Amino acid sequence: MRAVFVITIILIQISCSAQKSIKFTAYEKSYSLSLPKGYNLKRLKDDEGYREHQAIYPDSSIVYITDDKKSGGVNKSKEEKYGADVYIKILANENLVLEGVGSDGRYWKEQKQGNIVIGYFNVPPDKKWQYDEILSTLH
Repeated sequence: MRAVFVITIILIQISCSAQKSIKFTAYEKSYSLSLPKGYNLKRLKDDEGYREHQAIYPDSSIVYITDDKKSGGVNKSKEEKYGADVYIKILANENLVLEGVGSDGRYWKEQKQGNIVIGYFNVPPDKKWQYDEILSTLH
């Protein structure tokens, strides 16, 4: 029994050391998203003052968090699948999940949760489950 406990502790330490969090503040509330290490962080701000943090991985997959609750992250596939009025859907809903597959076979997903939008795009099919798990770490 003691060996199981020790192994469990070791696995937790290994998994924690392979993670890094993105911290993001929007509308006076702080958020955190746990991501696997190995990304380059890009901070963007548009001409309306909305901010977006993008974690860009070497395989070109991107995880993002933004305070642009009226249109979400920049993603052409979103408009291609849901039409030009997708931004009205985003603005009108407090919580919303949009997802799809791009013409290149890579996955994307966007979740509006109150005042923020999180998502990923350009994700290979074999890694989709990992990126879904990343989005579930938001707190």
